[in-house]
Amino acid sequence: PPASAAEARPAGAAYASVVLGKSVGGRPIVAWHLGEERGPTVVLIAGMHGNEPAPTAILRTLRDGRSVHGIDLWVVPAYNPDGLVRGSRRNGRGVDLNRNSPYHWAPLGGSYYSGPGPASEPETRAMMRFLARVRPDYILSFHQPLNGVDLAV
Repeated sequence: PPASAAEARPAGAAYASVVLGKSVGGRPIVAWHLGEERGPTVVLIAGMHGNEPAPTAILRTLRDGRSVHGIDLWVVPAYNPDGLVRGSRRNGRGVDLNRNSPYHWAPLGGSYYSGPGPASEPETRAMMRFLARVRPDYILSFHQPLNGVDLAV
């Protein structure tokens, strides 16, 4: 996807894309602005774990669908582009980005390695800057393949 101004979508609407930052491997982390600049601000995130590609595909399909009205919608389909390329839960340094946030950070190992410290990863820092800039009312982070829906309130 382009990292520039509006571009035609198959449905005829337009979107803007913004590069939030780069992954450990230098891949761009892109957000698409699909909604209007009115109504609640909603951020959809997928691809935090590279071994969970279905939500990324769903959010990419959303980009190419009908126009979104009534919300200020931002979509980040590939938060962990290095992991998605490798099919790995973790980023290019072996860190589980879902455990790297400064909020309640704890030193974890194994598949859930949280990194050498809170927000140690460029992907995490890029997402934090983005969220501070757009100040969303709602954030939905999509994962797979559990057999249910986890509602953390």
